[in-house]
Amino acid sequence: KSAEGWKSRPHQDSVQSFKRKLKRLTTRQWSIDLDSRIEKLNWLIRGWINYFALTNMKTVMAGIDERLRTRMRVIIWKQWKKKS
Repeated sequence: KSAEGWKSRPHQDSVQSFKRKLKRLTTRQWSIDLDSRIEKLNWLIRGWINYFALTNMKTVMAGIDERLRTRMRVIIWKQWKKKS
């Protein structure tokens, strides 16, 4: 409960499942071009956010966003190192 009243949030199992799916899509060993990878990630993230649109996900999404940005940075870095 917050000052505005009761708010729901995604169940921890749903969050863990979402994180596993993101991890599978951002593995460095998966040889797929960056545009296709981003397209698949956008599809997954938008679907998950739309499904849980009425819930309070600010803290959950902040952690997921941080993890996803780090993983994407590593993928881009690895692809850049292979080109030279």
